[in-house]
Amino acid sequence: MSGEAFEQAISLLLKQLGFEILTKTPLRVTVGGEVVGDLDVVVKDPETGTHIGIQCKDWSSIQPGSKEFTHFVFMLKVANLKYGIFASRGEVASTLFTLADKCREEEGINVVIMDNNLYEKLWEMVIEGNAIEASEHLRLLLYGRRDIEKVERSKITAIKKEVVVENALPLMVYVEKSDIIPDEMLKAVKAKLSWKPYLFMEYEIYDEIKKPKTGEVLDYVEDEGLVVIDAYSGKVVSKDSKIYDVIKSFYEDVIPKLRLKAENYELEITPIQIRKHGIISSIKTKLSRKYVLKAEYETASGETKVIRRNVRENAIKIKRSGFVYLPVWHVEHVTRGKYRYEKIYVGCDGTVIKDETKICVLCGSMAVAICNKCFAVVCRNHAVTCLSCGKTFCSSDSVKCNICGEGYCLEHDPGYRCYICGAILCEKHAYRCASCGQIVGFNHVRFCDYCGRPVCVNDVISKRKMLIKVKHYCSEQCMILDK
Repeated sequence: MSGEAFEQAISLLLKQLGFEILTKTPLRVTVGGEVVGDLDVVVKDPETGTHIGIQCKDWSSIQPGSKEFTHFVFMLKVANLKYGIFASRGEVASTLFTLADKCREEEGINVVIMDNNLYEKLWEMVIEGNAIEASEHLRLLLYGRRDIEKVERSKITAIKKEVVVENALPLMVYVEKSDIIPDEMLKAVKAKLSWKPYLFMEYEIYDEIKKPKTGEVLDYVEDEGLVVIDAYSGKVVSKDSKIYDVIKSFYEDVIPKLRLKAENYELEITPIQIRKHGIISSIKTKLSRKYVLKAEYETASGETKVIRRNVRENAIKIKRSGFVYLPVWHVEHVTRGKYRYEKIYVGCDGTVIKDETKICVLCGSMAVAICNKCFAVVCRNHAVTCLSCGKTFCSSDSVKCNICGEGYCLEHDPGYRCYICGAILCEKHAYRCASCGQIVGFNHVRFCDYCGRPVCVNDVISKRKMLIKVKHYCSEQCMILDK
């Protein structure tokens, strides 16, 4: 296939997938009047209004690499395009997939690497009558997930009476207690049970490279696992997340139909917004890129041959897949003060997703106590234990001595303040000036070298003796007497 024929084939493929072809000839990209390259095809996605630039490489002797990819990204920037397809009739350097991910994260430019495997896969789906699924698959690769702002979606349905949930995970836990706030200070006033859809996919992989003629296995990949996808947004759930752990633990215990009748709480159901076939195809493509086979062998003539390729998608078998609905509780609590706290946790086993009773209201750090006056949960840095009554208070409802750090609630505030700097002082570190009678702190007090009484720095009488030593006095009389 010639380069021009490959460009026409790409245009025809994208037209079959529902994209609008905007250019009949390559679009010249110029900088300062100088041509820096061509975008072979430019298309428009009618669902989002997005313009997509395409570069076609039908090279037989060498693989397109980072140099060609970098130049393509440069042309997208010049043309002010945020989306692109880098298409190759053959294989591409494996580094291009990493470069594309980096480009998306750091520069906000989304480039799909359409190597021969993806090209043939999309054509195969079109020929088999699955153009809609193929279109969805390509859009998932382009956007990561559908742009919710631009593509109309069904709204989440709130139901307050009775509902039947299909493929529901077990509902067992309704947690109200807090580790920090005593039961008598906390009361649940509003609860909502949300049912959120997820797609799970069990897979197994086996692929190998064999030595020609002999059939000797030179390298192989064998693995299995579980992928979980948010069935509303299409986003893959991280294996490090709590949601992944819960679904992994309970997806085999699915209840085909669960009838619920809300009495003292609300029910909310989030609809499924993804196509199962398109998502699974996308995941298989990503898994194919993740695993690489590499081997080398020596021919009969003594030449060393190197084979390097990704795992084939047809070597990825889907053992089991399906949609499940996960129950999530949203409970709002009130205290006797002004603060309200929300807890969000999974209804299967009580796994906490969010707990505001454990988040300091003043700085967002982990809370360790609750204020006995305003009922704010606070962290260690904002919690003060009163030296008089032993109760805990927040920093807004307490005072701390600026010298020793001892704390008091407002009711037991000693009331001492340095008249010079305003520092808060406890009884041990408050000094009354022998001259003026004002209270001062340690930083603004001196002690008479004759009588030992405290005197503030504003009234102290200082006298140098023996050229080096300075003595302090509270009065002229003490200075005269100290001979």
